[in-house]
Amino acid sequence: MQLQCPIKKILLPIDGSEHSKRAVEFSGYLGVSLGKDLSELALLRVVAGRYMSRYVPYIDYRAEILKMSDSFAEFKKQHIEKNVRPSLDEGGKILRDLGIEIDIEKLIVEGNPANEIVRIANEKKCSTIIMARRGLSEVIEFLLGSVTSKVVHAARRQTVYIVGHRILKDKKCPIPKVLIPVDGSSYSMKGVEDAACMAAELKASMTKITLFRVINLAVFMKRLGEGIDPEEEAERILKEAKMVFP
Repeated sequence: MQLQCPIKKILLPIDGSEHSKRAVEFSGYLGVSLGKDLSELALLRVVAGRYMSRYVPYIDYRAEILKMSDSFAEFKKQHIEKNVRPSLDEGGKILRDLGIEIDIEKLIVEGNPANEIVRIANEKKCSTIIMARRGLSEVIEFLLGSVTSKVVHAARRQTVYIVGHRILKDKKCPIPKVLIPVDGSSYSMKGVEDAACMAAELKASMTKITLFRVINLAVFMKRLGEGIDPEEEAERILKEAKMVFP
């Protein structure tokens, strides 16, 4: 099997928070380690209605009229230039300082964050979305639903990387150790294939890859009743996954 780098075009949604800055840093370290295999990188800032309402609290039933007025359009333009675009410029500077040399596109769109992230990723034919685990407060995230969760479930054409609260700052390889859960499904094997491609690209720096299979004890006896030994099945799944790696 000829393995090719699965990360060619990255869409990097940010919201100006410290969480998203970690995603930017991770993308920078990963992009540098990939070298010429990375061809495109775009920073994306989605301006949602909830975000604008914090800066225009007096909007009430006249909102639709205000949206159509020249004064509101000018206010929104000034607000974006003052409060939104700087976060993109800061993200671009972080990437440049880390050693990213390819062109960095900066995009600002309005709408539902999760929907717009997936839409832009599809339109630009991005292979990868890298975003922070959390940018909203826990209360707001509980009420509105996690943007990252929505993107993970809606992005069918991209691999989505969710950056946690800590990253390894290493230009050689920010992911030296990888844990890959497998269950034998086509979806988990796709994850194995992506990891194998990454390992092929970063083999000089990646130190450990662990494949593991969890045996569901709740259905253990049922599987035995069907004539399937769960332990033998797990060994077979792990063996098939291991064969993907060169």
